[in-house]
Amino acid sequence: MWQIQVNDKDVRGLTLRHTKYSGDVIAEHPRLQILAQRFQLGNLAK
Repeated sequence: MWQIQVNDKDVRGLTLRHTKYSGDVIAEHPRLQILAQRFQLGNLAK
């Protein structure tokens, strides 16, 4: 899940809305899907 932080605080409402919006956009753009997968793998590696 994408995390949005405002003043070092996670804003749940924005996070949920942003995740849904990002999912819709990424679903229509294969190149963004690849970038998102790399981003997720990068986070898991930390």
